[in-house]
Amino acid sequence: MSKLNNFVEYKDKLVAYLCYLYHHFDLIESNEDLTWEDQLLNELKRTEQEIENAKKYFNSVTDPGLIEHAIYLIKASERKYRYLINQAKKMGVEGKLELKKSNNLS
Repeated sequence: MSKLNNFVEYKDKLVAYLCYLYHHFDLIESNEDLTWEDQLLNELKRTEQEIENAKKYFNSVTDPGLIEHAIYLIKASERKYRYLINQAKKMGVEGKLELKKSNNLS
């Protein structure tokens, strides 16, 4: 039984470390040549991925402290997403949002 507990603890620590690496190293290409609208749309797409990754992380951990951490990541990413959507609406980019979503669905 202790080997199983050690494995679960090791897995939780590994997942937490991988999430740390994901959130602290930006490996996405430079946005210097993009318009601000495209930069905003890219940030929205990246934030959608952050939410999905945070949910996967939540489903993979068992330690109460890591579960709490996962919930924090989900809520923070969702709040960031709502903020970006509101900014897009204020700047009149919402038409591009719908166009980009419909292109991604096809």
